[in-house]
Amino acid sequence: MALAGLWENWKSPADEWVRSFAILTTEPNELCAELHDRMPVILAPETWLAWLGEEPANQAQLKSLLAPYPSSGMVCWPVSTGKPCST
Repeated sequence: MALAGLWENWKSPADEWVRSFAILTTEPNELCAELHDRMPVILAPETWLAWLGEEPANQAQLKSLLAPYPSSGMVCWPVSTGKPCST
Protein backbone atom coordinates (compact mmCIF):
# COMPACT_ATOMS: atom_id res chain seq x y z
CA MET A 1 0.00 0.00 0.00
CA ALA A 2 1.31 3.43 -0.92
CA LEU A 3 -0.06 6.81 0.12
CA ALA A 4 0.42 9.93 -2.00
CA GLY A 5 2.71 12.39 -0.30
CA LEU A 6 4.90 15.39 -0.94
CA TRP A 7 8.26 16.14 0.64
CA GLU A 8 10.73 18.98 0.49
CA ASN A 9 14.07 20.01 1.95
CA TRP A 10 14.28 23.68 2.82
CA LYS A 11 16.45 26.03 4.80
CA SER A 12 14.94 27.68 7.88
CA PRO A 13 15.51 31.33 8.84
CA ALA A 14 17.98 29.93 11.42
CA ASP A 15 19.99 28.52 8.47
CA GLU A 16 19.11 24.89 9.34
CA TRP A 17 18.01 22.32 6.79
CA VAL A 18 14.49 20.99 7.40
CA ARG A 19 12.88 17.99 5.73
CA SER A 20 9.10 18.23 5.67
CA PHE A 21 6.49 15.74 4.50
CA ALA A 22 2.73 15.71 4.01
CA ILE A 23 0.31 12.89 3.22
CA LEU A 24 -2.34 14.06 0.76
CA THR A 25 -6.01 13.49 1.55
CA THR A 26 -9.16 13.39 -0.55
CA GLU A 27 -12.87 12.96 -0.03
CA PRO A 28 -13.71 9.55 1.42
CA ASN A 29 -15.03 6.60 -0.55
CA GLU A 30 -18.28 4.95 0.60
CA LEU A 31 -16.49 2.70 3.10
CA CYS A 32 -14.40 5.43 4.74
CA ALA A 33 -17.21 8.00 4.74
CA GLU A 34 -18.78 6.11 7.65
CA LEU A 35 -15.63 6.87 9.68
CA HIS A 36 -14.35 10.29 8.58
CA ASP A 37 -14.89 13.17 6.15
CA ARG A 38 -11.59 12.52 4.34
CA MET A 39 -9.12 9.73 3.66
CA PRO A 40 -5.50 9.45 2.55
CA VAL A 41 -4.90 9.26 -1.19
CA ILE A 42 -4.09 5.57 -1.72
CA LEU A 43 -2.14 4.89 -4.89
CA ALA A 44 -2.77 1.71 -6.90
CA PRO A 45 0.47 -0.22 -7.62
CA GLU A 46 0.28 0.53 -11.35
CA THR A 47 0.48 4.29 -10.57
CA TRP A 48 3.49 4.22 -8.25
CA LEU A 49 6.15 4.82 -10.91
CA ALA A 50 4.29 7.80 -12.36
CA TRP A 51 3.74 9.32 -8.91
CA LEU A 52 7.41 8.89 -8.02
CA GLY A 53 8.54 10.48 -11.29
CA GLU A 54 10.05 7.29 -12.67
CA GLU A 55 7.62 7.28 -15.61
CA PRO A 56 6.52 10.30 -17.61
CA ALA A 57 3.25 11.89 -16.46
CA ASN A 58 1.76 15.30 -17.01
CA GLN A 59 0.00 17.44 -14.41
CA ALA A 60 -3.49 16.23 -15.43
CA GLN A 61 -2.46 12.57 -15.12
CA LEU A 62 -0.98 13.12 -11.67
CA LYS A 63 -3.98 15.14 -10.51
CA SER A 64 -6.30 12.30 -11.58
CA LEU A 65 -4.55 10.04 -9.03
CA LEU A 66 -5.85 12.20 -6.17
CA ALA A 67 -9.25 10.46 -6.19
CA PRO A 68 -10.73 8.22 -3.50
CA TYR A 69 -9.50 4.61 -3.69
CA PRO A 70 -12.35 2.25 -4.68
CA SER A 71 -14.20 0.74 -1.71
CA SER A 72 -14.24 -2.60 -3.50
CA GLY A 73 -10.48 -2.88 -2.96
CA MET A 74 -10.70 -2.28 0.80
CA VAL A 75 -11.88 -4.08 3.92
CA CYS A 76 -12.93 -2.43 7.17
CA TRP A 77 -13.13 -4.09 10.58
CA PRO A 78 -13.08 -2.84 14.16
CA VAL A 79 -9.71 -2.75 15.89
CA SER A 80 -10.94 -2.07 19.42
CA THR A 81 -14.05 -1.94 21.54
CA GLY A 82 -13.41 1.68 22.39
CA LYS A 83 -12.76 0.74 26.01
CA PRO A 84 -9.61 2.21 27.57
CA CYS A 85 -6.67 -0.13 28.05
CA SER A 86 -5.99 -1.25 31.59
CA THR A 87 -2.52 -0.79 32.99
